Amino acid sequence: MFTIAFAKALAERAITVFSSSLAGLLTAGGFGLIDAPWEQSLSVSGMAALVAVLLSIGGGAVTSSKTPDFTSDKTQRELGG
Repeated sequence: MFTIAFAKALAERAITVFSSSLAGLLTAGGFGLIDAPWEQSLSVSGMAALVAVLLSIGGGAVTSSKTPDFTSDKTQRELGG
C-alpha cells in the first residue's frame, strides 16, 4: 500500500482538495486579497486535505489496489479506467 506511486497519488489528491477548498472558501465569501480570513480559510482547507488523506489511506487498505482508491485494479480495468 505505501509505495512511491501511492504516496504521489496521495499527495496529488491532498493538494487538489486543499487548493479547491481554499479557492471555494475565498471566492464564495467575495473577499479581497487583503481582507480575506486567511487563518480560518487555511485551517478549514487543511482539515479537508487531512480528511482526503485519511479516506485515501482507508481506501488503499480496504482494496488490493496500489493507489489510494476505493476500487481495486481489477474493477478499474473492468470499468475501462
